[in-house]
Amino acid sequence: MNESTKKVKKHLREKIKKYCKDNKITQQEFGKIIENSYKGINFWINNDSTPNWDTMVKIILETKGEILPNDFFQEVIDYIKK
Repeated sequence: MNESTKKVKKHLREKIKKYCKDNKITQQEFGKIIENSYKGINFWINNDSTPNWDTMVKIILETKGEILPNDFFQEVIDYIKK
């Protein structure tokens, strides 16, 4: 995993942790809310994968925009803006 990918995963991991902490839910509970498993969430954070479009929509709606599709690609976006 290259440095950019590590930064993206860290950014996403922090966003999910913050959302769960702020809303007093576990990552497992978050997974159930968005109809995905805890294992699925960990797969996005720890591997080179992203949720499918339907799941991204659920994440956006559930978090009221706190976690967006861009969060899965933030490092790439930051690099392009330079």
